[in-house]
Amino acid sequence: MNDDQQGINKNYKVPELDVPSSYDIPSTAQAEIQSGRDGSNSIYWDDKSMYELTAEDVIGKRFASLEEATDFYQKYSKIMGFSVRIYDGRRDTNGAPIMKHWVCSREGERDKKYIEHTNRIREPRAITRVNCRATFRVNLDKESKTWVARSFVPKHSHELAADFETQFLRSHRMVKDFDNALDFATIFTNSKGSVCPKAQRREAWH
Repeated sequence: MNDDQQGINKNYKVPELDVPSSYDIPSTAQAEIQSGRDGSNSIYWDDKSMYELTAEDVIGKRFASLEEATDFYQKYSKIMGFSVRIYDGRRDTNGAPIMKHWVCSREGERDKKYIEHTNRIREPRAITRVNCRATFRVNLDKESKTWVARSFVPKHSHELAADFETQFLRSHRMVKDFDNALDFATIFTNSKGSVCPKAQRREAWH
């Protein structure tokens, strides 16, 4: 039995900031590889480095489709070095999706009954759930037919994976389209030899 099948503690409310559908917010922003102002290759989203995105940068942004919102968080999580999973999703009475909620794969915690079990036949699996609060949620704005980011928490409670380790993370094992773009982006050092934001923040975020 893996972590997903075992008891998970979900007794906390994910931080969020609701934005009215009539709120005047920018149109869809997309991630792309751009040349940084310092001459280095960086990954930007809406003119800001993905390494530096905050809740204020993301909450309220609109995506043209659910696929576009999914693509954004998949790219973001791979760049930052963590795996994601779907936490919740809702549909309307016709079966059409109206909400999608992702969390870091290390959200929640293993139920104590599995940790304290004494009659084990095999050694328990390593504990991977550490109550990480990193999350991303979008809701469908039926009036504009766009998907609006309602919640985004970038901070993690654990160390993030190094670039060479991301290919082994569960949610990125089948990711192919973005790999070539990442090859052109300097991950650990930029063209001037300084440490990139990902390496600087790996220790600070756990």
